[in-house]
Amino acid sequence: MLLCSALLLGGQSVSAQEPPEAGYAGMDTCEICHEDVVTAFKKSPHWAAVRLGIPPGDGVGCESCHGPGEAHVEDAPEHIITFRDEPARERIAQCVSCHEGRSGMRFRRGIHTLAGQACDVCHVSGHDVSKAAVAVPKLLKDSEPELCFDCHARQAAEMTMPFRHRTSDGVLKCSDCHGVHGKSVRRMEKHAAQEACQNCHRGKQGPFMFEHLANTVTGCVTCHVPHGSTNPKLLIRHQVSFLCLECHSVITRYHDLSQTRFQNCTVCHTAIHGSQVNSLFLR
Repeated sequence: MLLCSALLLGGQSVSAQEPPEAGYAGMDTCEICHEDVVTAFKKSPHWAAVRLGIPPGDGVGCESCHGPGEAHVEDAPEHIITFRDEPARERIAQCVSCHEGRSGMRFRRGIHTLAGQACDVCHVSGHDVSKAAVAVPKLLKDSEPELCFDCHARQAAEMTMPFRHRTSDGVLKCSDCHGVHGKSVRRMEKHAAQEACQNCHRGKQGPFMFEHLANTVTGCVTCHVPHGSTNPKLLIRHQVSFLCLECHSVITRYHDLSQTRFQNCTVCHTAIHGSQVNSLFLR
């Protein structure tokens, strides 16, 4: 996670800290005014990295993220990065300065960044006194999916429907399907969606000798609602024949939809996701 190591920038081991460079006040100076904050920070995951000086650079501990603090000491509260008033992209840049791997690079052009959301919307730095004792992985402010639902109210409502993916009981997390750090500029491309679904639904993956075009061209969401539905199997229509007729509007006279036995297409077309032996998906 991006903010998970936002405070990792540290020049040298704190246990053998040399005099700070020009512009830097040093962590001991920060502690004079912010004793409770520094105490909480020393219990956070970031502290271990600071002690090891990973990665090397100017400034240690607090100043790794907040910038040189000498001017701040002389003229508080100016001349310091507060992670409150700065634009989202500036706060993101501070985090990505350590998290410059693939996650960081993707996040810069991901949907959360485009929506003006910075890393600290979801993550704590570790020195927030009110959050210091919260045992949530990756320094998240809350556990999934509750954290995601704070912003994604529509998806939260869908997850309460009769048929839904099992996030409420902890079987799935939002990040199991979604690249929260931005795999793509768009929320969910067709191929990305297919990959996410097939991680669990491997039997529907293929390759098949006879492919269902609804699956290969537009993907699972052609027929299924990804979060929750009032219809069995998360279908977008309450009756299977209504769903099929959206594409298959021309059918043979043999299929008399006034008769109950023809109103559920998958009774006969059982291999509806794809078949190895039958082009009509009968088996």
